[in-house]
Amino acid sequence: MMKKQILPLILALCLFCLGGCELGTLLSGKPKPEQPGVLVRKDKEELVELRIENGEAELLFNIERWDALYGIREFGERNYPGAALEEGPFPLELQGRVKDACIGKVAELNTEWAEPFAMPAVLLLMEDGSVAWTQANPYMAAYGLVIDPLPWLGGIASLSYESDREGFGNMTIYAIGNDGARYDVRIPCGLISVFAAEWISGYHIDDPGHVLKLNEDGTFSLNAIMGTYKIALEEDADQRPGTITFYTQEKEGSYFVDYDGFLLRLFPADGGDPLGLGDVCEFFQPEMYMGYEDEGIAIPEMDEDELIAYLLANVEEAYERVHIMRGPLEAKVPGDVTDLPDETGCRDVWLGDNHGGTFNVVIRYTVASSGAIYEYFPDEEQWRMMYHPSAVG
Repeated sequence: MMKKQILPLILALCLFCLGGCELGTLLSGKPKPEQPGVLVRKDKEELVELRIENGEAELLFNIERWDALYGIREFGERNYPGAALEEGPFPLELQGRVKDACIGKVAELNTEWAEPFAMPAVLLLMEDGSVAWTQANPYMAAYGLVIDPLPWLGGIASLSYESDREGFGNMTIYAIGNDGARYDVRIPCGLISVFAAEWISGYHIDDPGHVLKLNEDGTFSLNAIMGTYKIALEEDADQRPGTITFYTQEKEGSYFVDYDGFLLRLFPADGGDPLGLGDVCEFFQPEMYMGYEDEGIAIPEMDEDELIAYLLANVEEAYERVHIMRGPLEAKVPGDVTDLPDETGCRDVWLGDNHGGTFNVVIRYTVASSGAIYEYFPDEEQWRMMYHPSAVG
């Protein structure tokens, strides 16, 4: 009788062991399964995975799936030559502890130009109710992703990836406050770089026009005027999200903000123009001066900084790669010259990354004495004109 009871038990144990071996084989080579105390967040297409444990976070990439859907390897060869492509995990360097996260593709936050390729945005909800964000770029992860705290947001309880309107809306991520207020993160994410420098409205070297400086502490200066400002963010409130209101001792006024990462435009929002900016005022950063023609273009006499500033002022793509994109490129004047069929002695300017003490060239420009700017296209083995002063209206 005892033997009859023991035999089924032995068989059951054998089947359990065999089943366990098969399960282990099936799991090998796949991401780690979720563990107790580990919060896992993924994007809809499961390209990116974020693991949160004890307030710390690490990012993982599903490279095979990303390559199958979007050809990420071929994309990397064109846009990030020599960069590593690894699955991770990559620990995030954070100021504070992470509570939760939301990951999704948001067109306005994508800094890559190749379509339909898009880097998912990663929004991090911190334990103190603040929000930070980064872009899940597997090429830059090995060098350390830039984590930007979002200005003006606090008291946030949750994050939600959804359409900005019913029907054919655009996908975005909303930060939802403890009081139920909703904030579209595209606005604070898009305006982070307005703190980078002074903004000017004049296109001439000796006349910068209005000079505007917005500070992270909520203060501003406009020419000799000083005061405070507030940016409306809440959805379904009295002011349209993205409206900025300036306060001085004598007056206050609101302006709609339009910022494309290149130009900062302010439009009077309430019928008045208390700061005297006009119906629309365009601001840009000083290195984008378009006034070289006033004193003549003297490319051969420019020092390195002036030559770089001239390039960035006149080729928008170069400006974006240096100042706007996450994981920006550096500009360098190597001292080389290029002879073209119609113009000789052109001065080279390179854009590249400087990892491990080695400058890796990504884009090559050359500037002719006429002021024309050319870009080299290695696939075609030819130079193309990107800018000429005579084409400026």
